Amino acid sequence: MSSNKVTITEVAKHAGVSVTTVSMVLGNKGRISPDTIEKVNASVEALGYIRNRAAANLRSNSSEIIGLILKDISDPYDAEVTAGLSEEIEQQGYMLFLAQCGDSQEKFEHCVLTMARQGVGGIAFCSIGENQQLNVD
Repeated sequence: MSSNKVTITEVAKHAGVSVTTVSMVLGNKGRISPDTIEKVNASVEALGYIRNRAAANLRSNSSEIIGLILKDISDPYDAEVTAGLSEEIEQQGYMLFLAQCGDSQEKFEHCVLTMARQGVGGIAFCSIGENQQLNVD
């Protein structure tokens, strides 16, 4: 794998379209002809372009990641919940971001803050300690 990232500008030049058109195709937005979509997708494939989801999420103020904080990832119940949640959210086009906090309130708060800073679309909790609580300021 090359360390040189292919840019959206390079994809546009390769496909013979504008950067805006490439962006619209990648974002599934606007009315683009099937031929143009095919050209852009062929260029994406040929050049090995990988969309920077973090940048796209910043622009759209949304995320395709849902956070899940567990007390103990090795707990059978937590594992079953994680598997079920992961399967369901993937069907909805999301990805699971997993963290384990144990019984520590400090670690629990750190997990929540880290996920929030990463811009997750939501946070779920499973089997957190009975003394752990989320203080929202």
